[in-house]
Amino acid sequence: MLLLGISANTNLKEGILWNVANDGPVPEGFTIYTTDSGLTVLRRKRQRNLNKLGIGGFVV
Repeated sequence: MLLLGISANTNLKEGILWNVANDGPVPEGFTIYTTDSGLTVLRRKRQRNLNKLGIGGFVV
């Protein structure tokens, strides 16, 4: 089964080449990163723990 240009059992990983025209929109949890050579690759969205960064005023 194909869904938006990728097969349903494809494991998406950071660093996979991604072409929006062929592969469709970016999957949830990923962003597109363009390398210096112009290639577009998938990159995971990262969440930071603001308490560990030492930024005060945040209540968890």
